[in-house]
Amino acid sequence: MAQRQPTSRGETARELGLLAIRRITSAPRLSAVLLIGALLAVGLASSAPVFIEAVRDLGLRQTLADSDPASLDLRFVQTKVTADAESVESVESLIRDEAVSAAESLLVGRMTAIRTGGYVLRTEDQEFDPPDADHATFLAQSDMEETSEVVEGRSPAPADGLLEVAVEAAQARSFGLTVGDELLAQPFWLGLEHETRVRVVGLLQPSSEVRRWSTLDPVYMPIAALNTELRFWTTRDGILGILADQSPTLRLTLLQRFRTDLTGASAADASAAADSLERMTRRIAQSIDGVQQETELVDTLVGFSRRFQFAQSTLLMIVLQLVGAVLVYAVVAAAMLAEQRTEDTAWLRSRGARQRDVAMLHIVEAAILTAPAVAFGPLIGMGLVSLLGFVPPFDETLAATGAGPFLPVSLPLESWYLAIGAGALALLAQAVPTYRATRQTMVTTRRERGRPPSSWTQRALIDAAVAALGALLIFELQWAGDPIETPLVGETRFDWLAVATPTVLLFVVGLIVLRLFPPLMRLLARFASPWRSLTLLLGTWYLGRTPTHYARTVLLLTIAGALAVFAASFRTTLDTSYDDRALHAVGASVRLTEPFSEAIPYEEIERESGGSAAQIKRIVGAFDGDEDSGRLQIAALDSEVVADQLADRQISWTLPPSDLREIAVPLNEVQGTLIDDIGGRLELDLAVVRLEQETAIGIKVLDAVGRYWWYTIDTLSPEQVNEEAEWITISSRLTEEPAAYLPLEGARIVQRQTRFRPAVSERPVAPVTLVSLDLALTRAAGEILLGNLSYVMRGERQLLADFSSGRWEATPLEVGEEPLDFFAVSDAGARYRWNAIPSSLRGVRYIAERAPLPALFSAEAIQQGRLNIGDTVRLRIGPSPMKFLISGQFETFPSYDPQRDDPLVLIDRAAFVDRLYGSAAAGVALAVSDELWASAPLERWADLLVEYDTPLEGDGIATIDSAREELAADPLIVASWNGVFIGALAAVAIASAFGLVVLTAVTAQARTVEFAVCQSVGMSMRQILGLIALEQLIVIAIGLGAGLIVGTQSGAILLDFFALTPDGRDVVPPLAFIVDWPVVGMLFGALSGLFALNLGAFLWFLRRIELHGALRLAA
Repeated sequence: MAQRQPTSRGETARELGLLAIRRITSAPRLSAVLLIGALLAVGLASSAPVFIEAVRDLGLRQTLADSDPASLDLRFVQTKVTADAESVESVESLIRDEAVSAAESLLVGRMTAIRTGGYVLRTEDQEFDPPDADHATFLAQSDMEETSEVVEGRSPAPADGLLEVAVEAAQARSFGLTVGDELLAQPFWLGLEHETRVRVVGLLQPSSEVRRWSTLDPVYMPIAALNTELRFWTTRDGILGILADQSPTLRLTLLQRFRTDLTGASAADASAAADSLERMTRRIAQSIDGVQQETELVDTLVGFSRRFQFAQSTLLMIVLQLVGAVLVYAVVAAAMLAEQRTEDTAWLRSRGARQRDVAMLHIVEAAILTAPAVAFGPLIGMGLVSLLGFVPPFDETLAATGAGPFLPVSLPLESWYLAIGAGALALLAQAVPTYRATRQTMVTTRRERGRPPSSWTQRALIDAAVAALGALLIFELQWAGDPIETPLVGETRFDWLAVATPTVLLFVVGLIVLRLFPPLMRLLARFASPWRSLTLLLGTWYLGRTPTHYARTVLLLTIAGALAVFAASFRTTLDTSYDDRALHAVGASVRLTEPFSEAIPYEEIERESGGSAAQIKRIVGAFDGDEDSGRLQIAALDSEVVADQLADRQISWTLPPSDLREIAVPLNEVQGTLIDDIGGRLELDLAVVRLEQETAIGIKVLDAVGRYWWYTIDTLSPEQVNEEAEWITISSRLTEEPAAYLPLEGARIVQRQTRFRPAVSERPVAPVTLVSLDLALTRAAGEILLGNLSYVMRGERQLLADFSSGRWEATPLEVGEEPLDFFAVSDAGARYRWNAIPSSLRGVRYIAERAPLPALFSAEAIQQGRLNIGDTVRLRIGPSPMKFLISGQFETFPSYDPQRDDPLVLIDRAAFVDRLYGSAAAGVALAVSDELWASAPLERWADLLVEYDTPLEGDGIATIDSAREELAADPLIVASWNGVFIGALAAVAIASAFGLVVLTAVTAQARTVEFAVCQSVGMSMRQILGLIALEQLIVIAIGLGAGLIVGTQSGAILLDFFALTPDGRDVVPPLAFIVDWPVVGMLFGALSGLFALNLGAFLWFLRRIELHGALRLAA
């Protein structure tokens, strides 16, 4: 018998390839499904770097467009440089070389300038150093011709014996200079013999073009010198020649500006330039002492890179979810293809093919289907990403930056790396499901069709492992932290496990559903067995007989349903988050801060708008006795007004309005006497028993608009002391010019402060209420007897205070504490005695409550002070301690970010002011920032701003609409958040559409003979179609139902993982996952429409089935 010659490896590979191609063409539909899956997986993966780079470039372009071009220039200032050409050139060349080396591609121009110190000017007929002499400084700038124009005379030129200069026309008019004038300039640090003759040869004015930073800009000169010091522009040689020769110790200030242009720079180039510029700054600082770099370019580029890094983590998670969904789809399709070819594979094994040969054949098939995807996937992905330029909101961003209509894209090398990686995964996804089939022979295939029961232990172990993995991933999501690690030392880096965790969790949950589907189908078949419906019996019997076949589609639909819930609810969640974050940033519809909060009376805002206006005073505080634990932020607010504002908006992320109302303490029930009109005379009966120094005595009043004023009645002196304690009467007129105004933020007893709320009358507004009788600036002990305080107006006497009535007590030196001074009523009168403790304000007041004020503490404040709700704590507010009762705690509050701000304490403003001004702390300075929160939109009362000469836009005005627009305008937010929405919808479409299509196609091909037999035994077309509809309906109901449950339960966990701001912090307030049921219903309705289309396609398929043809095809 002739021995068969072995074939070469090349011949074997060629035959293997031809056989693989024949097998692919023999099943064109399923092969096309696998090819589409590979294209989607590779295209999505390879488009990730394209999309990220495009968004990065778009974000940088938007960031630069929002910046002032002049602020992005590189500017260097070097002082105290010796006035000789060699020294100046040495410094300028070193800075120039470093700047060109660091960012040559970004530089488009350079300006150099030198400036002298001050000179004293005089004319020939004036004496040396006259008392009212003008002063000047000399400047030379390289680009004077570009930044200015000569309006009279000519430009300075080098000359012998005198220095030619030019003056800005406006300054020349102010100082009375004209062309041809000559002056003598003497350096203020040298004598008369060093004078330089100066001639004005031209008048300049800045050019009409937009001026960039130069010596012509007012910001170049100190504010104090703008109108008092002449600026003489001359030539560089004039300063380094004439002035340097005549002023031997002259020192110069050197300025260099490098104009930048980043319009053509990519984000990668800009990021590299930022790193180079940071290194350049360090090198220049090490080489030259005293050099200052003034530019926002480095901070802008570095800040953008950091913001983008956090947005990139969200984009990567989106891409991983999409690729994962497509790979699951490929695995399902490959498993169905392997299941269909089981007998074909077994036939190859029975004809002598080894398992390795059959496995290699399947790998070659998968490689042939994957190779086109790897070759064309990146190109397809690049084209699809460029089309996003037509999709909102990218089209708006492109229009704003002058690009478009296509989104500018590039094809980075990383795209090909990811294409190869995704291709390898797609190859494995197709090859792994077929590996089990390679071990089958014809005998084992026939035996397995008898479906012997599988090992219960094996299934239990697999189920336990999948459940444990899911629990571990949920723990990772909730406790492991953010996908970005920012160590104290080192660079920020990705936590790839955290990035991949949401994707893996989603599919682990799908696998759990996959494991639960077969026993559920068998249970369903058992329950349906008593029914006499043929369609129900056959449908449930087939589902229970081959559950794995349908479980794969259930897996796809579960993932699709979960992503559908997430995608449908994301837009509503995002819009709600934007509203919440805008309200959190502003606090109300409009927030006014200083100086606007001081310039507009809040009463007029309420009257004009019909809304409310709440006053908020922010003060820095600390735990008394534990100042080292950190600072606190004390917010004294109109608690009931703010509570009403929060209740009207019905927000759930902050503390309940009822908690705010509980800290509103009723004010002192003992009301002071009311003085209706100002202009009368105050009269106080007293006797001076002991006094060691002169002491001013007066009254504190509260006017009609809530401001405190102090009036001096008289100054007591030691000469008024007598042993018999004779009574005297001191008096003063109550005028509109009190001795001092006591705003919350300060003003010791000195002069009244006129800058506070300038738009409000700076005089007391009647009627005024008596608050206390006070001594000012006491540093020594003393004792007096007090009688009556009266007010005489138009001949009528009004008793303001009878200090013996029992309604008065000594003013405590600390808020909420017992008084240290002595006050008692005796037969001789009300005796008041004070000690030698220095105080800015002390005296007697109406008896007041001294219980601790209730306050709401943030969770961080409670943790910092190691406190509990119900504790009493002393806080130091400025220099004054005060007791508070912790009545509750909160996590978030409008305008408070626990990740960025000091811990917050909320107190009632009126109660706090009442306690504060009822103590000696009323005369102690406090640093306070003032705010007004208006509930009505700005449009209702904007005319008040115009009325008080306040600009409609500025740093002191924030509106909720502008805050929301600012949040939605960031291109990185647009890319990351909208990428979540678009990506989730794409995953739903891919998973659901292809899942149902593959299920229908495989069912149609695998059960052709079965349906033909059903027709031959008398089943109608309606019954067969009902059978298929029942099977698919059960599959869809279970898959989408499980997806609905998974989506609603895990959506909040996944959303919290995505919820990072562009600078890497958690979103505050936290995102609340809101299921948008109407949109969910629309998506599920679309899936139902797809189900109807599948049934229509299947009906068309059934009409073509006949028994003989089906048997012939099966053979």
